Amino acid sequence: MKNKLPYFVIIASSLLLIFNLYNYVFNGDDKGFYLRVISNVVLIVAMILSIMSRNKQNRN
Repeated sequence: MKNKLPYFVIIASSLLLIFNLYNYVFNGDDKGFYLRVISNVVLIVAMILSIMSRNKQNRN
């Protein structure tokens, strides 16, 4: 389960990012748009770096 959690967070954050983009394009919801998108992207990057770090530790 511990190895699958970062992947789950990446998928959930990606879905939220798509939903936020959809809301912005079709509904014009501009309140906090950039903060929501940036937070999703930062979370995805952090999980990718976490996965890379864990894989590097497993090799050594």
